[in-house]
Amino acid sequence: MNSLITEGKNSQCEYCQRRDITLVAKTGYGPSEKSTQLLGADHVVYLALFSENLIKVGVDLWDRRQIRVTEQGAIASIFIARGSGTVARNLESRIRRRIGFTEWVRSKTKLSGLGSIIDTRKAEIILKDSYDKVLSNANSTAIINLDYTYLADRYSISDNVGLCPIEYIETVSGGATIFGTIAGIYGKIILLINGKKLYALDSSLICGYSLTKPYTCSESSDLIGITTKLIDINLQQSLF
Repeated sequence: MNSLITEGKNSQCEYCQRRDITLVAKTGYGPSEKSTQLLGADHVVYLALFSENLIKVGVDLWDRRQIRVTEQGAIASIFIARGSGTVARNLESRIRRRIGFTEWVRSKTKLSGLGSIIDTRKAEIILKDSYDKVLSNANSTAIINLDYTYLADRYSISDNVGLCPIEYIETVSGGATIFGTIAGIYGKIILLINGKKLYALDSSLICGYSLTKPYTCSESSDLIGITTKLIDINLQQSLF
């Protein structure tokens, strides 16, 4: 079966997306034997901190727990429960309904907080308070002892990243040319300095594309085949 893959962030056609095992990971539902095996495997429920007032509740396989919160670009995280995929998904939903933590954080929202400072001590206090809310409002035998990790220093982001607005790359067309010096990898977002501008490229936008390196390039060269949107950064202090 041949189907067209539309330009953009998707690397699969609609038919393959519906049959992919990741659909089960995202929704908890699926028709195959692999889906049943996945739902029975050990999962983790986590809280990920992105700013002082933004906490995400999420689920992933237990063995991927550190990878997951890092690839999302969380400042800090705690792992709060362990159980099957079904148990984890149900608890995630209960926490969202009863406490109000979000299940989704847009890349632009994450980037807008790069200028705000949250050190490891303050992040731990915020997440500890959140953990206490879960204990009080989401009764579950899957809940485990607090397991805190500070992640902000893992991204190797340049000190000057939080000092200027970011040109967020919204679309990448076929044949696009992107130049720059990497200023950090923030989760799945590649930060590039080109001339006096800072660009943010979500790596999902180039998933499925064949990439080539030009023979010659200049940091100040024009970027071709992209659409950007300016993101204002909180310039209180640099996060990193």
